[in-house]
Amino acid sequence: MFFNSKKAFSLLEVILALLIMGVLFSFALPKFTNYQQSSCMTKLQMQIFNFKIALKKQINQTNNPNIDLMGLYTHLDLKPSNCSFQTQKNGFIAINGDKKISFILKNGILECQPTKSDKLHNNESLCDIF
Repeated sequence: MFFNSKKAFSLLEVILALLIMGVLFSFALPKFTNYQQSSCMTKLQMQIFNFKIALKKQINQTNNPNIDLMGLYTHLDLKPSNCSFQTQKNGFIAINGDKKISFILKNGILECQPTKSDKLHNNESLCDIF
């Protein structure tokens, strides 16, 4: 006996599989975006924490009010990206996607300066978590 059996998927099976994958991706994409934003925030927090430790160490060792900011900037990721830092006069700006937070060094103390784009979804300032 000769059987004519082709091993392939029907058009209905392919469309159904694509539909199921589309539904799954629509649920996964927002969670992935939130994961990226929260991991960026954690990265920024850790780098600012390390910056503060190095700042305190430098102040304690030198007893000099003049701070070497360039030496302290080595603790920050200054390579331009959606999750990095940017230098400014007497401080730096933390960038998390479209959100920016400004930090100024005054009298050996790192102060967070609120900006227009630092509000979270619940209207809380990003300065509150730093």
